[in-house]
This record gives sequence, structure tokens and C-alpha cells, in this order.
Amino acid sequence: MRETEFTRWLADEYVTRDGGRLQPAPQRDALSRCRRVERYEGDLDAHYARDRMKRLIESFEYSSDDARLRHSPAHSVPITGDVRTGTASLKTALTLYRAFVDSRPANRVR
Repeated sequence: MRETEFTRWLADEYVTRDGGRLQPAPQRDALSRCRRVERYEGDLDAHYARDRMKRLIESFEYSSDDARLRHSPAHSVPITGDVRTGTASLKTALTLYRAFVDSRPANRVR
């Protein structure tokens, strides 16, 4: 993961759906969550190079039905607390990282 660039992008370039900027706490949360996923699932840039993180992000899909039926998530990141919201938070961070890499076509991992 390109932590320094990603951190700068979150602070200086990323624009939320409502046209605003992410505050420092959500920026730190996104970076921390991406680090956590890397610890258990491997390098995010390698996942991006493989399939633009498609399979990785899909492994973080976890519905309310999955939670109700107590299905195990498809990812290997341990979640303390509510599995559904924890998984969703990690998926959001991964989606941000993919958007960051997408925004740099000349620098994409090959």
C-alpha cells in the first residue's frame, strides 16, 4: 500500500458525495483499516494489480441476512464486535483505496 500518497490523497484530493472533504479522524480510520486488511489479506497493491481489488472487496460483502444467520464472513480479518458493521467499515476503506489508485492512472500498479 502506498500509505503516504493515500494519506495525502484523502486529505487533499478526495471529495465526498456531498462535495466536502473527509475530516482527519475518518482519514486516519481509512488508513488504519487498510493496514489491518493488509495484515490479514496481503498487499493492497498486489490485489489491485490482480483484478483491481474486485475479489478482495467482494469478500467484504456481508448482509444483514448473513449476520442474522450467523454466517462467517468471507474475509479473514478478525472483527471484534458487530461483524456486519465492522466488515462494512473495512469494505469502505478498501473502496477508498481503490478510488485512490484509480485516480492515478499513470502510477497504477502493474
